[in-house]
Amino acid sequence: MFAWLLIVSAMSGLSNGGAPGSQPAQHLESKLQGLTPAEANLLITKLQQAQAELKAGKNETFELLTGAPASHPAALVAPRSAFVHMRFENPWSVERKPSTGLWQPYELVYFPPGPHNLMWKVNVTLGQVGQVVRVEMLYTAPPPF
Repeated sequence: MFAWLLIVSAMSGLSNGGAPGSQPAQHLESKLQGLTPAEANLLITKLQQAQAELKAGKNETFELLTGAPASHPAALVAPRSAFVHMRFENPWSVERKPSTGLWQPYELVYFPPGPHNLMWKVNVTLGQVGQVVRVEMLYTAPPPF
């Protein structure tokens, strides 16, 4: 869901960060919950590597889901396209969620620059050996603060 909005943002020049997969994440200045900056950077690097491999045509087996409000133009963007164009370098927050058996879920939040943008909520699930198992991207309105 997030991926759709990200693609629209990238197409309109409102992307959030550097080119996906171009380099490892730099110093992470985000709000972190339940993990260290090094762990957050490793998670971001895994997402960037998955992007690079998809772009290169490699066979990736993780689940990929995206979405946006039904009437928003971002809802027209295919999940793979949204994921490949997402810029993961500078999340606003990264949170480790409670583990579910052998899987470890995380939630990353991004606020694309520019007025009237929604936020990207990216839920990533890693498997027992640290591989990306599932990525859910939702482009949605932020909660009231």
